Amino acid sequence: MSAQWTDPQQGYGNGPAGGYGPPPGGPADAAWGQGHPQTPYGAPSYPPGYPWPSPGPGTAGEPPSTGGLIGAMVVAVITMLICQGTNVIGVIMVALALGKRTTSPDEARKFTKYAWISNGIHLGLILIGAAFFASAIATDT
Repeated sequence: MSAQWTDPQQGYGNGPAGGYGPPPGGPADAAWGQGHPQTPYGAPSYPPGYPWPSPGPGTAGEPPSTGGLIGAMVVAVITMLICQGTNVIGVIMVALALGKRTTSPDEARKFTKYAWISNGIHLGLILIGAAFFASAIATDT
């Protein structure tokens, strides 16, 4: 064999057969696991006497309620009819939320929030318009 190639039986760098020595810095478990005690199999990992923290409503894995989505859709359609089609944004946002309800609950929750914001803006416009017409009728001589 040539001197420039290492013998495969000797490993890299002409070290002992089998290749690799211990990792630098000491034995493998000298630096790992200190300060983080491991619980034995079957033992509770949470201190006894304290309840497990429970996730609150509207957590990441839970899809938004169908009732809130249907309510947003009804309000969006009614305000779209009253405001001559300007609340089509609310209808689209609710449709997107209904489509992503099971596949992406976080995005569905975000689209539902946007739909309710659009509905609120349009309900405010309806109230301002109704107040304007009421004042116009009341001041008519």
